Amino acid sequence: MSKNMLRDVLPSDRRSIRQIPMSERDTQRQAFSGDIKYEREESPESVRAPRRRFRMGKLLWLCAGACILIAVFFLSGSVRGATITVTAKKAPLSLNADFNAGRLGEGLTFTAIPLSATGEEVVPAETLKKVSERASGTLTIYNNYSKEDQRLIKNTRFESPKGLMYRIDKSIVIPGRTLRDGKVIPGSIEALVFADSPGEEYNSGQTDFTIPGFKNDASRYSALYARSKTALSGGIDGTIRTPSDSVQAAAESKLREKLQTELRQKAQEAAGSDKVLYDNALVIKFEPLPLETRSDDKAAVRVSATAVAYLFDRDTLEQAAAEKGVRTYNGLPVEVPELDTFSFAFLPPLPSATTAMTEIKFKLQGEGNAIWVYEKEELKTALLGKARDDLASTISAFPTIEKIDVAIRPFWSRRLPDNPKKIEVKEAAASTDQ
Repeated sequence: MSKNMLRDVLPSDRRSIRQIPMSERDTQRQAFSGDIKYEREESPESVRAPRRRFRMGKLLWLCAGACILIAVFFLSGSVRGATITVTAKKAPLSLNADFNAGRLGEGLTFTAIPLSATGEEVVPAETLKKVSERASGTLTIYNNYSKEDQRLIKNTRFESPKGLMYRIDKSIVIPGRTLRDGKVIPGSIEALVFADSPGEEYNSGQTDFTIPGFKNDASRYSALYARSKTALSGGIDGTIRTPSDSVQAAAESKLREKLQTELRQKAQEAAGSDKVLYDNALVIKFEPLPLETRSDDKAAVRVSATAVAYLFDRDTLEQAAAEKGVRTYNGLPVEVPELDTFSFAFLPPLPSATTAMTEIKFKLQGEGNAIWVYEKEELKTALLGKARDDLASTISAFPTIEKIDVAIRPFWSRRLPDNPKKIEVKEAAASTDQ
């Protein structure tokens, strides 16, 4: 039987496991590595988990952002405020003018303050001298009689309880009584008195005095009276040890300087910050008092000082100076910081150191600036709750202000606070209005 030899060598059509063709993916994987690796197919649940985590993260970020916005909102309320920097109107002032001022009435006025002081210097007494001196001292004289001033003429007598007579050596005016808190306050003035005669018997401690010239007028006699402010001393009639003329003159000079400083300090305290006191507006008169023996070889040189201080109301004087020294002055309130440094001089008739005048004339010279005045609290009230766009119209109601600069906190706010405590008003260097 014959056999087909070709069939025996031809490959069979049946496939074996070795003959299964590899997919392109398996081919690539095998080319990459000699080992065959198998991948696990992902389930739907494993795909959704990252998406949930992403959504949760996004929600957390949104919550954090909301918390930050809330914190910023409350923080902005706590730091809310405004700073207003005000530039007031200002003009140069050049003054060389004469003025009239009165004690009463409208316009420029002054206050006359009577003052007195006594000082002593103990020095060696090396010279024997025959001395005949009258005792002297300072009395405070009261007017509880009338609200009108009362004048006492020169040589008016004052009587002590012992019947000894003392006199003033110049005319004086006692201010009228006043009413304060429902209580009558007598007017008063201090004055120097001298004993009628020399002698030690007139030396006395502090005591009360009547005015015998008013004995025929009971109401005046009881309501016009005096009390000694200092002891009455220096009365002598005999030989005493005294200092030499040169030593006495040096001591008196030293005392005058000391008393002038003391009186100026008293006047300045009376002036305070509301009134102006110029050096030349303090009129002083010095008078030597009788020597007093302190021991066998010491004596007291004494000097008394009487004065009248003329004080000017600061506000009215600043406006009067601006009227005569500023070309563009419009009559509104101003401040003149240099006012106290101006040169002051009385014009005739010159005032007395013992009698306050009712009208005075003076010259004032100086250079400075007039700065217009505004009310800080008024400005604050006007600005409360105002929007930035409304500030210009608000400031137009303050003609003494040149401009304002506004800083509002927080920076994004467009409106000023409603609370005045949240608004700070500061001064800026004013521009010069020519």
